[in-house]
Amino acid sequence: MGRALNKRSFQFMYLSFNDFRALKIPPLLTYWFDVVKENIYLRSNALTSPRIKVFPTFEQEGNKWIYTDNEKLVEFYDGKTEVIGKNTPGDIANILGLDITPDKVFTFSWYTLTVAGKKVLIHSSNGIEEFPHPKNLIPREYGSILKYKEKCILYTKAGKIELNSAEEVIYSDNDNLIYSENGGIWSLTRRGINYIGYCEKPSFFLGMGRLGYTFSCNGLVKVFLGDSWKIIGRISNPYASYSNFYLTMLTGTSTEVFDSSFYRRLKEINRISAGIIYMDNIIMLSKNKSYFGVAKLENEIKCININSKNNFNSPAFIEVDKSVCPGEVILSGEIDELNREYKENTERIFVVPRKLTDTVTKITLINPFDSFQRDVTIESVPYEFTVLKAELRKSINGVLKEDRSKNSLLLLEFSSKVPSPISPVLHIEIGDYEFEYKIMDDGSNILKVPVSHYSSNEKETVNFRLIHAGSILFSGGVEAKVIEVRASGEEIIKVVPGLGRIEYIASQSDGLFVWEKRRVVPMTPVIRVIRNGGTLPTQHESKTKVNTLNERNEIEILAADPLHEVGFKIVKDGIAVVTRFTENVIPIIINGPNVALGNNTGETILPIEPTYPQFDIKYVYYGIEWSRSFRINVLESSIAIARRNAEDLLRKIDIFGYPITV
Repeated sequence: MGRALNKRSFQFMYLSFNDFRALKIPPLLTYWFDVVKENIYLRSNALTSPRIKVFPTFEQEGNKWIYTDNEKLVEFYDGKTEVIGKNTPGDIANILGLDITPDKVFTFSWYTLTVAGKKVLIHSSNGIEEFPHPKNLIPREYGSILKYKEKCILYTKAGKIELNSAEEVIYSDNDNLIYSENGGIWSLTRRGINYIGYCEKPSFFLGMGRLGYTFSCNGLVKVFLGDSWKIIGRISNPYASYSNFYLTMLTGTSTEVFDSSFYRRLKEINRISAGIIYMDNIIMLSKNKSYFGVAKLENEIKCININSKNNFNSPAFIEVDKSVCPGEVILSGEIDELNREYKENTERIFVVPRKLTDTVTKITLINPFDSFQRDVTIESVPYEFTVLKAELRKSINGVLKEDRSKNSLLLLEFSSKVPSPISPVLHIEIGDYEFEYKIMDDGSNILKVPVSHYSSNEKETVNFRLIHAGSILFSGGVEAKVIEVRASGEEIIKVVPGLGRIEYIASQSDGLFVWEKRRVVPMTPVIRVIRNGGTLPTQHESKTKVNTLNERNEIEILAADPLHEVGFKIVKDGIAVVTRFTENVIPIIINGPNVALGNNTGETILPIEPTYPQFDIKYVYYGIEWSRSFRINVLESSIAIARRNAEDLLRKIDIFGYPITV
């Protein structure tokens, strides 16, 4: 016995594919590859099948398979199956077009053997040969043995051969026959018969390697060295194991490939269902029998092209030649995948480093036969980020106009430039507040953040983090100057009637903040409850009589005051009375000697009357006349108008050179 295979490796190699394609073949069959001259064919144990040449070019003639599945005859066509008969000699003979009704039928890739009564018929491309029924019949793929009392006939690819005795045809081609007898392996060539050695059954010939014949003896792989055996390893699938002068492929729980000295050159790959080696080409059928491939071993991966520079104009990309490295491409590491483009046999993957720095990423290529990884570096130009200005504008006794729950506004001006189509996020913290802002454009940005600020500090610390694709690019802080803002702007008074009260609101605004003073005055509600037959007093001389009854002999007048809001403001021509009603009501407005009818705009202008501070608003609603009175300081308003007119006059006179002071 020889020593076990030394699996020490030199440099592991990679599969580089010359051909890769999906197949539609029945998954229940057993497949193997057969060499005919310089062509490789895919064979199976089907009764009939297409002629499929896989090397040096792929050619398929036909698309119909017929095979047995337990007690059924099944047809497989274009990926679909149909039961067409029973697994009986008669049905099989009809399928094969035989003219007899046999007792038994044996079908192989290159011949069919039928037993009919006292005859054995063998159909092959050479025609039909008839033999007497033997004492013992041993049909196999590479040939059949017909044992008679005084001789043994071997029907093989090498021809019809007579021997004294033989047990099984292990292999045959046009020049060689290998058979077993009494546990021994024999080789028959033109030079004669040679004894190879003992091989425990089941025996399979795996090929002629550089060191000699390679066999599988009950799963144990041996090489015959002329006078001894060298043990190579173990296999479980002889149809996916092969040996020649260049390489040896063994398939057990996985498939391994060794060089001619039996050093492992390819790491364990996915288990295959069938395989053969022709010259240095590895020809394989995947485990699920859905893919076929032809590959060679290479010392390096040549199918990956890296444009590794990520810059402001374009992201980096990884390009994979799928004709050489078919299958799925998976990226891992601190990078983000943007999109993929497919063109002919090329897959281009655009990526950007998450931290926008030079980043090592792992590329994994997976196909039905193999998977391998490669580390590559994706380079990136640096990002740019600068805080230009930070200040906190704080209102004194006021609130933000746009967010009245806050009293301050953080203004943060910064400049950024990020080499990525993924928008970065600026995370900001000030006091107890946290905000995130998505930076959509490069260049200068002004960020306005509403906050509430009550401390007396002259500066507040603003902390921020620049985040890209979930990774923190930069973190820091800056001191924001606190700027106090006091009430300014024209004061506007609004009168808001309510249920049982009137609210006076005096407000000022500088456009950013609002300051308000409120005063509430109680009033008598309008709602009345009277007896049936009573009268509803109004401000007219006549009175409205109520005739509607309820269960308590009462009625409630539910008409609510439709006046929702009243405001006063100084305008160029006088004073504007602003009214807002909940219903379509036209009021009459009275101020001293001036009376005006309201309009649909809700704004009525009256002349200024400094000695008449009271404004009466009268209107009719639900048949009831309503009257509301409001008082404002008209004198101050008159002085304000007079001063404004004087300033306008001053500006006009200054144009003509007459200086006047007010």
